[in-house]
Amino acid sequence: MNNPHPVPYSIKRHGTNFHDCAAEPIRAPGCIQPHGALLVLRSVDLTILQVSENSPQLFGLTAEQLLGKNIDVLLDGASIPNVSPANAKMRLAVETWKRTPYPLTRLIGPALTRYLP
Repeated sequence: MNNPHPVPYSIKRHGTNFHDCAAEPIRAPGCIQPHGALLVLRSVDLTILQVSENSPQLFGLTAEQLLGKNIDVLLDGASIPNVSPANAKMRLAVETWKRTPYPLTRLIGPALTRYLP
């Protein structure tokens, strides 16, 4: 498929064309909605690898100030669960969940998610 935008699409650079909305692939959107931001984190240590260009408006910090930093510069570190694959408790929980019969996961899954941090 030929990419009509050789550089990353930005509503600031390209404007809004509602005729193109139907052709926009949902799995690969062309831009970030103005009320949100995109952060790409390294899973093992939550280091910020990529940041959307609207970070100053939402976080008060530029992409340059965020790149390479840990996510705790934006959030209270105590509120971030340790979901790293290096966390032995997390690995055990995931492996246990994988072995749990599907009907049981459907029954207890919604109840468990209510208590996630």
